[in-house]
Amino acid sequence: MWKRLWSIKAPPKMKVMLWRMAQDCLPIGAQLKLRNLHASDMCCYCGREETVQHAILTCQYAYEVWREIKRCFGIKCKIQYLPSIKQWLFDFLDGATDEDATVFTITAWHIWEARNVV
Repeated sequence: MWKRLWSIKAPPKMKVMLWRMAQDCLPIGAQLKLRNLHASDMCCYCGREETVQHAILTCQYAYEVWREIKRCFGIKCKIQYLPSIKQWLFDFLDGATDEDATVFTITAWHIWEARNVV
């Protein structure tokens, strides 16, 4: 599945973010706390614990973005809890068309970027 990720038609920086998401090594609240860095582990939008899954998929802000993306592009992206964000991503990519994978990658990157601006 790594080859599938790297073959997505999107800029390299977006695929690197997706790779980091799969590795659970994006610098978000829970990771920073785990590394004993003095940063808030709460979501900047809703105040809940910030995990990769929460920041990119399940936060109310991200959820609304995904709802619109599904409506506009017909992307079939089931946002649900899975024990591993990597497994969720691989399952999604396994069933996604090339266009769906590109739309997903670009959307996830923009959600990540918007979160970093806040």
